Amino acid sequence: MAPNNNPTMLAGYGPANASENEKTGLLQKQQTTAAATMPEKEHREGWKIVTVSLCLTMLTQSYILISVFPYSGYLAMHLIPGLNSEDAGSYAGLVSSSFMIGRTFSSFEWGRASDKYGRKRVIQASLFLSAIFSVLFGMAPTMRWALFWRCMLGASNGIMSSVKTVLSEYPKGDKVLETKMMALALGMWGYGFLICPAISGYLSDPVRAYPDSQLVQAFEPWLSAFPFVLPNLVGAFLCMASFFAVTLNVEETLAEEKRQPFTIATLFNLKKKDNGAAEVVEVPRGESSLSQVEKPKQNNEHEPVTMYSIWKRKSTRQHLILYWTYSFLLISIDESFPLFCISHDSGLGLSEQMIGNILSGTGVFYVLIQYFLITGLVKQFGVYGALRLGTVFSIPFAMFIPFSLYLNRGETEADSVNLVTYCFVAVSYSMVRTFSSVVFSGITIAVNKTVPSHMRATMQGFSMLGGSLAKATGPAFAGSLFAFSVSSGLFEAPWGSVFAFCLIGFMGCLHVILSFQLEEFDPNAAEREAKKSKENSASVAA
Repeated sequence: MAPNNNPTMLAGYGPANASENEKTGLLQKQQTTAAATMPEKEHREGWKIVTVSLCLTMLTQSYILISVFPYSGYLAMHLIPGLNSEDAGSYAGLVSSSFMIGRTFSSFEWGRASDKYGRKRVIQASLFLSAIFSVLFGMAPTMRWALFWRCMLGASNGIMSSVKTVLSEYPKGDKVLETKMMALALGMWGYGFLICPAISGYLSDPVRAYPDSQLVQAFEPWLSAFPFVLPNLVGAFLCMASFFAVTLNVEETLAEEKRQPFTIATLFNLKKKDNGAAEVVEVPRGESSLSQVEKPKQNNEHEPVTMYSIWKRKSTRQHLILYWTYSFLLISIDESFPLFCISHDSGLGLSEQMIGNILSGTGVFYVLIQYFLITGLVKQFGVYGALRLGTVFSIPFAMFIPFSLYLNRGETEADSVNLVTYCFVAVSYSMVRTFSSVVFSGITIAVNKTVPSHMRATMQGFSMLGGSLAKATGPAFAGSLFAFSVSSGLFEAPWGSVFAFCLIGFMGCLHVILSFQLEEFDPNAAEREAKKSKENSASVAA
């Protein structure tokens, strides 16, 4: 009898065994797939605690930036004898601007550090340094020291660019999740612009505000010497709380193979290995330096990331210009609003505490609609449509704020506003802040798509550089504009403040036109153009 050479009938390979092997292979495949997707599932489920930690960080960022606004004029009057509420605006603008001046010189380098050493490390370092400089600013004995420590506070701040990068990278392409995280984190940043001045306003100059408090009386000598130290102690506390939240809950989004170890040698460039176009090979002791060889990088992903390489991208450039100009206008309103509130001749003549009350009401309105407004507008009109609507309903609305003077015309009691005026001011200012959150969320999502991932943090650093410059000149511009408008004699009271807000609002209308001229970035446009060019070349050759 001829031997049976059918392989399926050999020992161990019969039909039954074949079926069992197929089942085993299928089971192993399912187990492998489940094991691969488990980290992804855990990653997705962990977005809430990550978002909470980043929200706290963004709240801290807005606090250390904006908390000085309610008392900057009073700080100037405390440190410079002879100043009054009508001519303190220019000095208040310098105090507010010094933070952004410092950040202007460091933003790009913080972005590069984030692309080298990791987003998380940059956030941690920035929070720790900010805690130190916040306390030093609050205890500044002279105007010069106040400006210096405020400038150092800005120079040590690389939070914004790294957080924005994490918000774009953590969802791993999930646009819905990215929109949610961006809306919540940047929304908290915007909310901080409303509640943080209220907090710092309540804590400013406690000896004058709460003379009967036993706690204040116990520390009266110290609080009299440094009347604005309490808001800065709160800022230092927030910095440390955010530091521990980020350390415990936020994972590093920069790929491990792209991360470089941070050492003292890298800090002083004693050992350099950049993601540039060439890598310098170390020369053994005793050999000539001419033996150093530059190895060209073949991978375009590792081309050097410079300001020029970012700026030459047309779409990125357009988005950055829009962001910078909008930042200038918004910070101008944020600086003008408290000056308008404290002015007795051309404003409401309010104290820091009353300004805090108004901002608290603004914050309530903001919280109720901000998140739903961003997600709803993006879902209905897309990122660019939401961005343009945000520009329409934010800066131009500043022109209506001085109308509160007419509504409050019958109020005779000092340091108070009637209910109608309170609601009008709170809603008007919250409109500006709420829709500005839509603009910042939209522009962040959009501009991150215009560059490759390895350029993202550096681009955000460059974005912060221009934004810091805009926010440095904005308060100085607004403070000088308001001081000139109300004290130059060209305008009778209260028309000086009306002119200042109308001018900023008109510039906002021009910015609306700029937003509608923004070209929407299409990541596949270059690929389609290359394919079309190839097809045309093939047809010509045929």
